[in-house]
Amino acid sequence: MSKIHSLVLGSNASILVQLYAVDDDDGSNGINLTGATSMSAKAESNGVTVSFTTAAIETALTGIVKLDYATNSFSNTGTYDIQIQFTDSDSKVHIYPSEGYTLKLLVKEAIT
Repeated sequence: MSKIHSLVLGSNASILVQLYAVDDDDGSNGINLTGATSMSAKAESNGVTVSFTTAAIETALTGIVKLDYATNSFSNTGTYDIQIQFTDSDSKVHIYPSEGYTLKLLVKEAIT
């Protein structure tokens, strides 16, 4: 299963992503991020890695994460795989998406 978020080349609008547990069959509840720390995110495409400037909890109870990046971070068009990592309140490190799932970011041409 994958979700593609679109981005216009040269923009820097924040991206909101909701994280779900693998066993959430109907996608009705995001994971609870209360107490999570050390959140980071990166995007990769064709050997190019972009680190997000900020990966922060937007809404803890429903697993919504806000990703910010510099205007020139995505200087190449294409489809990027996003990975989000954080440490939960029990000091366990989590990496999303989990195996077999993908979170995609499509960087399109700049509007002129």
